[in-house]
Amino acid sequence: MNRISLHLARLILPLLLLPLLLACQRGDPAVDALHRTADSLMQSRPDSALLLLQACDSVGVSPVAAPVDAWPRRQRMRHELLCAKAMNKAYVNFTTDSVMKEVADYYDSHDTPNERMEAHYLLGCVYRDLGEAPRAIDCYLDAVSCADTTAADCDYWLMASVYGQMANLYHQQLLLSYEIEAHQKACRYDLLASDTLWALHEQKMIACTYILQNKRDSAELMLNDVISHYKERGYEQEALLTSTMLMHIYMANAEKAGKLKALIEEYDSKSDDFDENHELHSKKRLFYRYKGKWFENTGQLDSAEYYYRKMYYRDMLLTEQNSMYVGLMSVFKKRHQPDSIAKYAQLYCMVNDSSIAIKDGEVTAQLAASYKYNSIQKESNRNAEAAHRANLRFLLSTFLLLALIAITILLVHHYNRQRKLQRAKYMATIAERTKLRNELDSLNAKDYDGIIARKEKEIEYLNGIIAEHHNAYRNVMLKDKLSAFENSEIVRIINEKSDFRKGSPNITNDEWRELLSEFRKDMPAAYSLLKCLSPLQLYVCILLLLDYDESVIAILRQTKPQTINTAKKRANEKLFNIDDSASLASNLKGALTA
Repeated sequence: MNRISLHLARLILPLLLLPLLLACQRGDPAVDALHRTADSLMQSRPDSALLLLQACDSVGVSPVAAPVDAWPRRQRMRHELLCAKAMNKAYVNFTTDSVMKEVADYYDSHDTPNERMEAHYLLGCVYRDLGEAPRAIDCYLDAVSCADTTAADCDYWLMASVYGQMANLYHQQLLLSYEIEAHQKACRYDLLASDTLWALHEQKMIACTYILQNKRDSAELMLNDVISHYKERGYEQEALLTSTMLMHIYMANAEKAGKLKALIEEYDSKSDDFDENHELHSKKRLFYRYKGKWFENTGQLDSAEYYYRKMYYRDMLLTEQNSMYVGLMSVFKKRHQPDSIAKYAQLYCMVNDSSIAIKDGEVTAQLAASYKYNSIQKESNRNAEAAHRANLRFLLSTFLLLALIAITILLVHHYNRQRKLQRAKYMATIAERTKLRNELDSLNAKDYDGIIARKEKEIEYLNGIIAEHHNAYRNVMLKDKLSAFENSEIVRIINEKSDFRKGSPNITNDEWRELLSEFRKDMPAAYSLLKCLSPLQLYVCILLLLDYDESVIAILRQTKPQTINTAKKRANEKLFNIDDSASLASNLKGALTA
């Protein structure tokens, strides 16, 4: 009896402990409630959200019972993600990347595509604050590759924020073409998120970049369109602020002096930037440059000098001092005052040299950041412990892959053998039926009714056998799912839309979902192998199985070839532990059709 009781206890005890273990994994419901509260405050009061989250680390004032270190990993990672999100929104600079690297690694294999995208976006913001622009841009590209744009709940607003941050980094490095492309994508996703105000802001930033590229006509058209949309939606002050960019364009064109005057008078009379004494804040005084330039162009040099001097304020930026001294030099040149010209020419040169020195310093800092990034990579590669773990993973993966290949070869061999046997039986039965038909035809000619009746029964019997063989052979052939998938209706539609002679491909989200559904139905084993990938990587693998080229895939997915190449490389690493992109297509076909 004691032995029986002991065995019962061993069986029952795990069952009693199972709910407790599950509860430990779920964590404290109060923590989840606190996270929901902090997330709801994030948009309007990020500083309050940050204080609430940081209180969890303070003994005695924590809103939950257990310390953060004692929480399950799911809740700790969610907590760190929300803390980083609050810091970013409250403009608190990040000082280390260690925490967010762990968070990004966790979300790579947990939760939704939106949360994976947000984790990599915030890691990029960390590197942005640390001055490591190459790493930041790489993280931003990882973030957008995590997004599932075919999903109904895709966070388009976050995608717009990612591209906006990329545009800022490109601007700092004077990569203007890349900056314009990033602003265009940010504008597109702002519109998908129904955020018209930010979409107009992105168009305004594109116009500013056009001005830097000296594409003034394009900038003028875009700024007029933005101002028109601002006014239609009642954003009068935003329209007036945007008009100062048009003033910059018109200032250098004497033929548009009338338009410049109209914009100046409208801003002077309607802008809320002026205080009660009709004076502008220091950061807004660039307007006086445009007003001074208009007076200078119309020959009113005293008024022009007055407004050029009015630009000055304490701690004035060197670029604004540059504009001020250029204006004053121009006025004194027209007055033929050589002493004043010499004075302001010297000041202009000093300011200009300082601006160049600062710019050189910025470029040096960027090069230093790139060097730091490369050094970190080399140091990581030299880490012996990480290399040892990587070797073990590689050996294990290679062993499993070889075992899978061996099993696949055996199964294919058995399949082909059965198929050949079925085919041989099928052909032998057809030959027998042909022989009997020939005999039947001969007997019919001789009118042997009894013999004919027997032969007809034999033929009917053989027809049944042939039908059985035909059904068995057809069932074998039905296993060839790849050809069924290639001949499906949705693949035909994709192929037709990829014919660029018929226009630009415009594959809808519904068509992408239908393609994925057809793939899962026709090739369940392949889908089971590929479902660990991100949405972009999964679609890239499907299109590679359909023999699409990388450049065509980039056009179909409306992204850059570099993004597709990165997705191929990461899919190849996840599936086959091979660190390249070129062999992915052959690896897939080898694994699925060998």
